Amino acid sequence: MTSILLSVRPAFAHALLAGTKTVEVRRRFPDVATPATIYVYSSTPDRAVLGTIELEGIDRPLASSVWDLYRHEIQIHRQPLEEYLENVNDAAILRVRSPIRWPKAVPLALLRSEIGLEPPQSFRYVDSAREELLRLCANGVTSTTLSALTAAG
Repeated sequence: MTSILLSVRPAFAHALLAGTKTVEVRRRFPDVATPATIYVYSSTPDRAVLGTIELEGIDRPLASSVWDLYRHEIQIHRQPLEEYLENVNDAAILRVRSPIRWPKAVPLALLRSEIGLEPPQSFRYVDSAREELLRLCANGVTSTTLSALTAAG
């Protein structure tokens, strides 16, 4: 299964993980086989991976129709949405489900130093080794233990 690290503004990250926001709007996004796991990176001020959601599917409507089709699921006002989608013909609508907020967020420092992941501007793929390290961190494994695991290969 494909795994993706997705950078999201904090208000949207928290809404996705609360299950109140069920679609994420993107100006562009690649075709990804579904289902896929999305690791939600909440940008400044959180600067941490907070949990996961499952990518159920991707819709590609005209940008001009996003508000009419998804306004009840996106948790953004019309004007900022239209500004975000300005000069875009087709939007990428990520339909998500099964939010899981982790008991322990994985902060940026740990992402960089122990997992070797730099948060993306928008998204990046996550390989299975880094995915396992993310999940260990979310379950409270310490950076000392992680260092020993990564050194052992």
